[in-house]
Amino acid sequence: MTKRVSAYKIPRVWRVLTSFPRMKNGKIDKATIYSYFAEKEGRHMISFEPITADTMYIVSEIINSNEAYNVLENGKKERGEEELLKNT
Repeated sequence: MTKRVSAYKIPRVWRVLTSFPRMKNGKIDKATIYSYFAEKEGRHMISFEPITADTMYIVSEIINSNEAYNVLENGKKERGEEELLKNT
């Protein structure tokens, strides 16, 4: 991805939300989302779960869902588990 996108634009951390926090007017509350990544009392408010077979399956399904993009980005249709674990 760094071949086509500047490194600072690539997310370093992902957080899965079941829904976006919203303000009273219905807009997405960005301040709350940013707070998920902020430090509080010297500890990060986000936590990381160990990679399991289930989470790896989900990651693989998402990343390999667009063959044309994978060919463009990586020169092959699918990315294997070893390649996906390389940056963890």
